[in-house]
Amino acid sequence: LFTDDDVRRIKLTAVTAADVNERISAIRQLLLTPVSANDKASVFINLLGDSEARVRAEAAVALEGLGLNTNVASAIGDMAGGNTKQRLLAARRLTPLIEHGGELEVFVVARSLIRSLDGEESIEVRLAILEAFASAGAKIAHHEVERQGIVEAMVQQLREFPDRLRPQVATALRALVSEQAEPVIRQLW
Repeated sequence: LFTDDDVRRIKLTAVTAADVNERISAIRQLLLTPVSANDKASVFINLLGDSEARVRAEAAVALEGLGLNTNVASAIGDMAGGNTKQRLLAARRLTPLIEHGGELEVFVVARSLIRSLDGEESIEVRLAILEAFASAGAKIAHHEVERQGIVEAMVQQLREFPDRLRPQVATALRALVSEQAEPVIRQLW
């Protein structure tokens, strides 16, 4: 059994340890803890952006261990470490997976795409991510944390690329508003 302190230590090791083998071991241990799948997924998604390829690979495997669709885990891995073409194709592959996925897939894909959008250099990849948000907006709208993260990301896109991304941002926001108008409007104002 794992105490709360054990779980905190394992999470901290997975994210911050200098030794790659310690981090991989912590990822595997975290899978065995009684922490919720969403909490575990959140840690693993953050690790998909890690500079160490072995850590990213283990995080993708861990997400599959949580019951995540193998195609989702593969596409998220490509979003985290692929070249521009791989990231573009991954974003496009994730769109139907988030539209038709279960709760875990929606949570993981939304978090991953929000993280990927931040700092993405390619406008084409950004557009594909925004299309995914627009297509799955009705489903994402019911996930408060992800909805808030997407609205924040949309506002950031308008700041960075006001002319180029405005139509796609508007479409994604409309999709969220169609399901959860009040909280989205409240957050925007």
